[in-house]
Amino acid sequence: MAIYIFISISCLISYVVSSEREYSFISRCLLMILILFTGLSYTNGWDWYGYVDFYKNIQNEGISAINEYNIYGIEYLYLIYLYIVGLSGGGFGLFILLNAIIVNFLIYNFCKRASINYGLFMFIFISVSYLRLELSTIRQGLAVVLVIYSYSLILNSKIKASLLFILLAVCFHRSAAIVLLFFPFIYFNNTRSIHYFIVILAMPFIVLSGELNVFFIKILNVFNSGLLNAYVSKLTIYLSLNTRAIINPQAVALLIFYFVCIRFCNFKNRKQVLFLNIVACHVIVSFYFIFLTQLIIMRLIYYFQVGWMCWTIILYKEYLRPKWLCFILICFLFIVKSMLNFRYEQDRAVFFPYYNVISSYFDDNYGRNRTFILNKAGELSQE
Repeated sequence: MAIYIFISISCLISYVVSSEREYSFISRCLLMILILFTGLSYTNGWDWYGYVDFYKNIQNEGISAINEYNIYGIEYLYLIYLYIVGLSGGGFGLFILLNAIIVNFLIYNFCKRASINYGLFMFIFISVSYLRLELSTIRQGLAVVLVIYSYSLILNSKIKASLLFILLAVCFHRSAAIVLLFFPFIYFNNTRSIHYFIVILAMPFIVLSGELNVFFIKILNVFNSGLLNAYVSKLTIYLSLNTRAIINPQAVALLIFYFVCIRFCNFKNRKQVLFLNIVACHVIVSFYFIFLTQLIIMRLIYYFQVGWMCWTIILYKEYLRPKWLCFILICFLFIVKSMLNFRYEQDRAVFFPYYNVISSYFDDNYGRNRTFILNKAGELSQE
């Protein structure tokens, strides 16, 4: 637990000491701390052993293992990424460290391009999904960060480069394709009335979610053959887990926050409009796509959480007063989001305490074993 508190306090110190536009030495120190934090991770999160298996089998079996995993549903580019890193002769720890360097540098440069304070952004991000994405589901974690960086390229009118990064994200995790679907809206929309329209139409989709779920499964069954079989089958299984997703208080809070952002947004400010459009995508996925069930929605909203995180900073920096009270509210948000993300004992068991790879070299029993994580996963699925 101590390391998580240290990371959070480091983000706050970086925010207080550094200015928004001048990325100081303290910001770069925070970047190095976060690289080491994610790059030295060992048996933290749900998926660590899965990625170890991918890495070792690909190094042992080569191209044949890549083809087998691709048939299972893992993207070719990610498997090739594992294979190329393995050619260096380094272990899985090298792959994790390299991945951490790429991910954290992309986040740092996103903040720099978007003129968002890096320390404050990371403070919020840590409470939202950073830990889960970068310590556990690292494949999607890389895809999410590629998409986040692409948003800063949109802000700088580098549309071709932005699309290239989004396509690269899709090649690492297919769920990133949702961003391509929304790309025209994110880039072109600059009308307040459309945002109000999105708010008004949110509720009817909740009522129709059950019927839409059944209808969507029928459509998928038509395409469940050939090249798409692995993807469609997995999606159908997810859809069949429950009739529909349930609107939770967090989604309702998001809708209210979205409405507030619409009211405050200066539609002549390109940055505000861009992040408001991204918040709108988050709302659409959370409400309009509710028939996809909660498990799928959780995978998709990762790509749009950056919208409301940045708007939280915009409201704090440019609109709301007094600042000291707003800062306290942001800290309160951090506590609430952290508690919600780790409200299940099983989640806490696989993330706390934090284990590092260096200590594992001195103690063979250090870290969580595979059986422990599988047992916790079984307990969670029964709740």
